[in-house]
Amino acid sequence: MAALLRTTVALTLLVLGGAPAASAAAATPAAETVAAPTAVTEELDEVRCPVPVPNGQGARLTCGVLTVPERGAGDPENTVALPIVVIDSVSESPSDDPLVVPVLGDADAFTQALRTFTRARWTGDRDVILVGHRGTELSRPTLDCPEIGRGLVVEDGRLLTGAAATPQRIAEITACRERLTEEGIDIAAYSTRAMVDDLAELRATLGYDRWNLYASDRATRLALSTMRFAPDGLRSVVLDGTVPPGVDALAEESTAFRAAASSVIGACGAEPECRERAPGLESALTSVLSSAASDPATVTAVSPGDGGRLDVVLDEAEVARTLAWATADAATVRAVPFVIDQLASGNAEAIVPLLQRRLDALTVTGAGLDLTRVCAEQVPFTAAEGLALTAECEAWGVPARDGSEAERVTSGIPTLLLTGTYDSVATPAWSDAAAEGLERGTVVRVPHAGHGILTGSGTRADSLARSCAARVAADFLRDPAEVPDAECTVSLRPPAFLTTAQIDPTTALFRADRDLVQQRAPLPLAILGAALLASVGTLVYAALYVLRGAARRSGDAPPGTILAASAAAGGNLLYAGILALIAANADPLALAFGLPPAVWPVLLIPFVAAGAGILLAVLVVRAWILEEGTRAHRIAVTASAVASLGFTLWLLARGLLML
Repeated sequence: MAALLRTTVALTLLVLGGAPAASAAAATPAAETVAAPTAVTEELDEVRCPVPVPNGQGARLTCGVLTVPERGAGDPENTVALPIVVIDSVSESPSDDPLVVPVLGDADAFTQALRTFTRARWTGDRDVILVGHRGTELSRPTLDCPEIGRGLVVEDGRLLTGAAATPQRIAEITACRERLTEEGIDIAAYSTRAMVDDLAELRATLGYDRWNLYASDRATRLALSTMRFAPDGLRSVVLDGTVPPGVDALAEESTAFRAAASSVIGACGAEPECRERAPGLESALTSVLSSAASDPATVTAVSPGDGGRLDVVLDEAEVARTLAWATADAATVRAVPFVIDQLASGNAEAIVPLLQRRLDALTVTGAGLDLTRVCAEQVPFTAAEGLALTAECEAWGVPARDGSEAERVTSGIPTLLLTGTYDSVATPAWSDAAAEGLERGTVVRVPHAGHGILTGSGTRADSLARSCAARVAADFLRDPAEVPDAECTVSLRPPAFLTTAQIDPTTALFRADRDLVQQRAPLPLAILGAALLASVGTLVYAALYVLRGAARRSGDAPPGTILAASAAAGGNLLYAGILALIAANADPLALAFGLPPAVWPVLLIPFVAAGAGILLAVLVVRAWILEEGTRAHRIAVTASAVASLGFTLWLLARGLLML
């Protein structure tokens, strides 16, 4: 089948070892070089692979572009080029019904999809076809809006939300719309309905009589719309976290969050330690949201754009948004009970690691496509009131789609709807609602799983849920006419929730890790490096002095300074080394919220070192006044005192001098 595909598809084949997209390169292995095929169709231009190729997978991949009219068959001048990657099955006799996967996201999302599906085994003996949605970063043209960026409105280092952010948001949206229009792009042509036609064109181009469709998150709306408007050739559909037509997702956001949070809280209550350490979480969450609405706290984060200080007001919407994001993500959900409990106790800082991760996850691309889809397909049909989106959609200016597109899809195509019980983005109730219109729809709840189960984060608990969901999906694809075997869901257990039994709360290590390891901020690194080098130098100097080496022959040091300098330098190095050892071996998520209680004696070390440093400073001042010791020794111990006290002040400023 692979050989037939390469000779018949109307796709441009390419050299896979081309330059990778910059946004995806950092997190992906270097691309392999694959020989360029000699047969290239005349209909399309040869291109280079838009994303890096995972190591060892080059021989399985065929990449290209599909060119379609921007607006219907009668628009030959304006076209859209969609990125395509075909992943050959590892089977020597692959099935003739591949799995097509629409990717609705930026280059990083496409790269992640490629990595996921080159490793996937639940797809069976099928080829997998990845296709980028029109208007995304890798398509041409793209509806990216650099004018909007990550969608954050910042004024004087303060994050603005709600009505305060609306004027600037509207100005940015208007600027993007005007630029795209001047470039000749019809922003209304990048709808879900248009992409349905693109998928139909892709199937016809590739020459498949039938195929299967997988979609996750926002792409599930596309999959269901394909079932409505272009069902021909669809053998089966797998939906992973369904956001369907017929559900007013904008009006039900808060309901979806509370349902997912209740599921997490219930799982915490079923675990003795979590129940004991964080009791009454339902009422605590209600109290937290109520307090945030009436008297919000302010915390400091780091702007994901320029790395500057960002003050964030923790109003009800911000707290709910951050907790909902963390609940849906298997990598962070086990911290949610701890954070709710800490917020209820008045520790607003506890939410910072989750808030920062959410801000960092915001992408700089795709704003225009999101506006077209939401403003044409959801806002005109929502019952939600007071939405900032209403004014933003007026500025974007796309007409509403036909109301029938917002109605529940009815279909007889076999459909598997996977849904995680912790999914606050696409709550299980939405999968149930979608299934009501699907004659052969099967909803499988995966306990303790979040959003996007088959493309999860890789944590141990998540991998168990993902393996189970993969077995269910594989069984479904083998015979969509039969109800898949979902027995594995019964044995899934909740994650090991974080509690104060494992954590003494502090965000100091999280902030230090972000500055020193993730961002490699020059100034903090320079101060730390200089202080530690000076400490090492002090210990070497003291050793030589004690051993009556070269340093000793130059004369006596001021009384007591060698001992004080050694104690200060040794304590600082010991504390830094132990913190590094803890960071290397402790649970990274737990470490973001605090230190293990068992290490509290370690926290005394910097105080001892600070005391020795202060004593050293006093002795140094005395030595200069009384001219004790030789000048060279006075200079050496002075430098040591400055380094020691500088390191102490650095620890204090970063919150690492604590009890």
